[in-house]
Amino acid sequence: MNHDDLPDLLSLDLEDLRRVDHPVLRELVDELRDRASRPRQAFWVFDSAM
Repeated sequence: MNHDDLPDLLSLDLEDLRRVDHPVLRELVDELRDRASRPRQAFWVFDSAM
């Protein structure tokens, strides 16, 4: 496979990215979708010693 066989990823939306037959890209998109479906966690918690 050369670079001419690869799609222009910047021109694809998320639905099109899901259909690209590439194992790493498929896993990445699946993980991003899973993260987006989970409730958000608060990471801004800290104690000020001042």
